[in-house]
Amino acid sequence: MLTAYPQPSFALLDPVLHTPEYVLSRSSLLFTTVLYISTRLWTHRPKLHSLARAHAAESVKAAVTEGVRTIETCQAFTLMPLFPAPQQSYWNDSRGWMLMGIATRIAQDLKLDEPPPADLPEREKLNRLRTWFQIVTVDSSNAIQRGHATMIQRNNFTAQMMDIWYRCSPLNLPYDVYCSACADLMLFVSNLWGPMGPTSMNSQEDDEVIETVLAYHHSVCNRIEMWQNRIAKHQRDASVAAHRDPKLAFLGHALRLTILGVGFQHSVKRMLHPNMELLSLAIDAARHVLKLDIEHIYPTGALRYVIEPHHMYVTYSSAFLINLLRPCLALLLSCSVRVGILREVRSLIELFNSRDVAVDRAHLAVVYAAFLEALLDQMTAGEALADDPAAHPSTPTQSNFPMALVAASEGHGSSSGVIDIQTTQGAEFTFDRFVADITTHQKTVYPAPRAETWHGFPVDEGTW
Repeated sequence: MLTAYPQPSFALLDPVLHTPEYVLSRSSLLFTTVLYISTRLWTHRPKLHSLARAHAAESVKAAVTEGVRTIETCQAFTLMPLFPAPQQSYWNDSRGWMLMGIATRIAQDLKLDEPPPADLPEREKLNRLRTWFQIVTVDSSNAIQRGHATMIQRNNFTAQMMDIWYRCSPLNLPYDVYCSACADLMLFVSNLWGPMGPTSMNSQEDDEVIETVLAYHHSVCNRIEMWQNRIAKHQRDASVAAHRDPKLAFLGHALRLTILGVGFQHSVKRMLHPNMELLSLAIDAARHVLKLDIEHIYPTGALRYVIEPHHMYVTYSSAFLINLLRPCLALLLSCSVRVGILREVRSLIELFNSRDVAVDRAHLAVVYAAFLEALLDQMTAGEALADDPAAHPSTPTQSNFPMALVAASEGHGSSSGVIDIQTTQGAEFTFDRFVADITTHQKTVYPAPRAETWHGFPVDEGTW
C-alpha cells in the first residue's frame, strides 16, 4: 500500500528499490511493518492484520534488543508512529514518541545527515537522503505538537541539500520535491518555538508579542509561497501534482494556524481587546484547512490512508473554530460566521465517520470525530445556532473580515469588543494545548459495541 498506492500517504520508500524480495532480504522488521500497516486498511482479511501486528511487535523487540542499526530499521521505526494501531487505551499506550526517538538516533548513527558514501549506487544514495528528510519532517511535526524546538537542528548539509536533492538525479521520485517542501516548512516552524515559548512571550509587552507573531506568520507565508513556486517549475507529473498540491496547501494553512494560535491565545488571556487581525487570519487559515480536507482531499479517496499528523492538524483547526463558539467570545463573531463554522465542522465529522474514510470504529478518524462531537456539544449547549445556509454568506474576504467578526457586537448593545478574561479560562487555542486536551479527553478507544453493526461495519468482538 505504501509504495503501490497511486498517491502514497508518506513517500518514504522507493517502489523500484523496495520490492518485496529486496525488503525481505534486507530487513524482516521493515517487511512486517509494511504488511502490518497495509493489512490494517485491507479489510478483506481482518485476521491478517492481527497476525502481521504480532510479527511486527516481535520484530521490534528483536531489533531493540539486538541493537540493529540499519537504514531499513530506521525506516520501519519512522513508519510505525505515523500509522498507529488501534489500542485498548490508545492515548496511554501509544509509544510513537519512543519509536521516533529510536529512528532519529539510528539515522544520526548511520550519518544520514551527512553526504552519502561515494561508492553507493545512485538509488541507494537517494534512499538515504529521502529517509533523512522524512525523519526531519516527523521529528519537527512532533516538536510542533508539543510546542518546543525540534531535536534535529538545521546543519550545513541539511540546509544545502534541502533545496537541491529532490532534483539532483533522474532517479528522483516525483514526490521528492514535496518531501523537501514539507521538511523545510516543518523545520522552519518548529524552530520558532524557542522565541515563542511562554518565558519569552511573558517577558514582552503585549503589542510586541502581537507584532512578533504577525512577523513570524508573514515569514511562514513567504516560505510557503517559495515552495509553491519551486514545485510549479519543477513538477514533472501532473497526476502527482493534482493530489499533492492540495496536501501541501493544507499543511501550509495548518502551520499558519499554529503560529497564529500562539498569538491569539496570548491575546485572549492577557488583553482586554483580543487582536482582531490575528483572529481574522486564524479563522481564515482554519477554514481553509477544513475546506481543503472536505472539498479537495476527500474526493480523491486519499483521506482513508492519511498519516496521523494529517488528522491531528485538521482536528486542531476544527477545535480552534469550535472554541470560538464559547459564549464568552460571542462578541467576536457575527452570527453568520458562527453558523458557517458549525456547518463546516459538522461536515468534517460526517466525513470522518463515513465508510469512505473510516475502516472501523477504532480508526483514528472516528476517534477524532468523537472528540470534535463532544467539544461541539459542550461549546454550543443551550445555544440556538441553526445550520441554515441562507443565514450566512460565503466566507468574508480578508478586507472586510474584521468588520464581519464584530458586527454581532452592535446587536448586543456594545461595540467595544471587551472580553471578560476570567470567563475565557479553559479556552485553549495553541496546538500543544490542543494535544494535551485531546489526550486527556480520549483516554480509551470505545469499548466493543453490542449491536451487530456500527455505521454499516460488521461487528467482530475480536477486533475491538
